Amino acid sequence: MGRAFYVNGVLYQNSTTQFAEIIDGTSNVFLIGEQRYQLLDGGHPDSHWFGWASTIRGGGGSVTGVLAAAQVPINACDCNGDTHDTVYASAGTTPPQGQGLHQRTFGSYHPGGCHFTLGDASVRFVSETIELTTYHNLAIRNDGNPVSVP
Repeated sequence: MGRAFYVNGVLYQNSTTQFAEIIDGTSNVFLIGEQRYQLLDGGHPDSHWFGWASTIRGGGGSVTGVLAAAQVPINACDCNGDTHDTVYASAGTTPPQGQGLHQRTFGSYHPGGCHFTLGDASVRFVSETIELTTYHNLAIRNDGNPVSVP
């Protein structure tokens, strides 16, 4: 798994992916999803935090783009970026904990799952109990695995 999860979707840092490269079908691939693990002003003791548009503002004013991958289950951690350091340290009490949670999963404050916009611009609520392989396949634009949003 590892880093492959960061470049096989549609949107990722420095992505030049075009719609023609979404060979699994735009109605079968995640484009964007909700995120409750973005590091907010109260989650870290210094001036490191993320903005609403998925960027981090470092203490020196640097800005680095960050997008999430569908590596671990939706709502996998019982934490959020306003109360826990979801970037630099362990977060929450439910696994998976650790650095980079903001990059490895999607989540929301809605009970039971989160919303995703698919490549065809439709929006679907996806259950946090979705089978992990299906979740992974929906995040990959070109694996050729037949799947649809449950």
